[in-house]
Amino acid sequence: MVCALVALSACSSSDGSGRDGTGGSGGIAGSGGIAGNDGTGGTAGDGSTGGTGGDDGTGGTAGDGTGGTGGDATGGAGGTVPHTIDVLGTIVDEAFQPVAGVTVALDGDPTRLETTGVDGVFRFSGVDTPYDLSVAFESNLLELRGLSRAHPVVPLNQMLMAFRGVDLEGVVRGPTYPISDEGIAVTHTGKSLLMASVDEESGEYGSHFAWPGPSRQAVNLVAARVAADPVTNGLRFLEAGVREDVRLEDGVGMTGLSITLDRPIATSTTTIDFQPGSYSGSEPALSSFTVEGARFNFFGSPIPVLSTEFPSEGATFVAQGFGPQGFALAVAPAVAGTTRITLPESIEILLPENGATDVSRTPVLSWTPVAGASSYWISVGEQMYFVPATSTSLALPDRSALGIGLEADSTYDWSVYAFVGNGFTADDLTNGSGEGLYRIYLTNEAVTVYIAVSEFTTAP
Repeated sequence: MVCALVALSACSSSDGSGRDGTGGSGGIAGSGGIAGNDGTGGTAGDGSTGGTGGDDGTGGTAGDGTGGTGGDATGGAGGTVPHTIDVLGTIVDEAFQPVAGVTVALDGDPTRLETTGVDGVFRFSGVDTPYDLSVAFESNLLELRGLSRAHPVVPLNQMLMAFRGVDLEGVVRGPTYPISDEGIAVTHTGKSLLMASVDEESGEYGSHFAWPGPSRQAVNLVAARVAADPVTNGLRFLEAGVREDVRLEDGVGMTGLSITLDRPIATSTTTIDFQPGSYSGSEPALSSFTVEGARFNFFGSPIPVLSTEFPSEGATFVAQGFGPQGFALAVAPAVAGTTRITLPESIEILLPENGATDVSRTPVLSWTPVAGASSYWISVGEQMYFVPATSTSLALPDRSALGIGLEADSTYDWSVYAFVGNGFTADDLTNGSGEGLYRIYLTNEAVTVYIAVSEFTTAP
């Protein structure tokens, strides 16, 4: 898991909320007389958060006759949270195909086990929310805590990622080929993970395009022509082209997709203000840019820069630093003028201490909290736990009923990942998109991940 994150950086049923009650309207003034009485305040709603009482109605203003009667203000009821639900979930592989033979436990209860069939489906009825799922396959365990979804989709890998994919071929028209000291890339507007390079001699392209989410989508194909900037070591953005309304379907390849470069790319400039805090050993790099609604990701070769041009539609920069117990990685959206990337926090493993011996096979793991964290991921050998942001410790559970557990007299690496940013909770990771860890490189929001790495040896 740590290696996967380093590789990325180096390469590439909602809960009902109680609504506020609305006070009734004041009475309409009559033709005279005394003003009407105030209405009654609204009643607080029922829900995960009760609604606020409604405002009092205002009595009518005295006129020539009888004053209007104050409004009857009854507050609206808040939304109702389903405290007990039926769960119908699916286990899928990295290509969104269902996986059979996977054991799933509810809330760690060995009496509430399900094994998926050929459809990858598991079911539990009468589930109190929030709930936990333990997913066991071979010697691996995924444990998702604090779920509230009625229909979770769980990709069967530690990064909880799944992708669709299709082979596309075509040609980019406009330039006189061959081109030199320039490059043309092609991607699409549907959260594409990769981009294709255009042949500098012929203008042809052909590549496998992957994306998370639905198996079918209508997208635009976008080509962007860029050149290296010898002054900043960044890029200059020259022109773009769009082929509209291309219907992608998972696994169904397409050819003859021509794109004509016919429009300029509006740009801005930025200087990177990188504050590594207690971390060291890295420099910021351009990790993506957006042109005509399509995001071009530099998986494999982010471009180190301190000042650069970028498309006015947007870009992101990535930076990482190394500390005594691990490292941190931050992705920040580009801002015209100055883009700040900050790694001010660190996460420290408290127990077991690094190198500890004679550790229990069900130890309590603890760490220092990270301000603003939305969730923590805990990796212990082949076990992965996804826990709420309120957690600063994890008592490693006994999962022997699932055939999972630590061995005696064995050394285990374990890591804590603190995510500061949206989209990394257990509910987010099982929403069916398959974004998982790759969300770091798909979002236009700022995301920081702090990682601490340690090891311990269990008692004989």
